[in-house]
Amino acid sequence: MPLVVDQTQSEMKYMDPICDLLYHIKYMFVGDSMKKELEAVVRKLRPQLQLRLRFIAHLTIEEVQAT
Repeated sequence: MPLVVDQTQSEMKYMDPICDLLYHIKYMFVGDSMKKELEAVVRKLRPQLQLRLRFIAHLTIEEVQAT
């Protein structure tokens, strides 16, 4: 779902609260059971979102800046 929103909207408002909610969902309900799937989705997001969600996908800042 975040990938679809990211691709269809030119500007995202409330990016930080959205990322906070995604972190909460990941750590409270998902855990590491979908780690590979999450990494694949986060890598396809715009750089601003990748930077905010890099801890979910275990990306380094260098990996985010390379995209």
